[in-house]
Amino acid sequence: MTNEADVIERLLSVEKEASTLLQDARKRADEKVIASRAQAEEMFHNEYVSIAHELDEQENAEHERIVLAHEKAFSSYRDSLVNIPKDTKAFESVLEKVLF
Repeated sequence: MTNEADVIERLLSVEKEASTLLQDARKRADEKVIASRAQAEEMFHNEYVSIAHELDEQENAEHERIVLAHEKAFSSYRDSLVNIPKDTKAFESVLEKVLF
């Protein structure tokens, strides 16, 4: 009978040790997952910030290019208006017809 009790006690001891090993393994795996997740989130954040900064710079450069092109086109239009000869006789003639 003591032999059976020793076997049962040994089996319980092995089961307890296996349970402890399993808990330790789960704990280490969870720590690795947490560390990996933190590292992945940091890498994502750094890449995100880098891409966002690059896109902001591109947007600012494109905006500046568009503003300069608009100013050039508007200036050219204004210059073309200044260079149009004024036909005051025709203008006065139209005013006479419309107003009187």
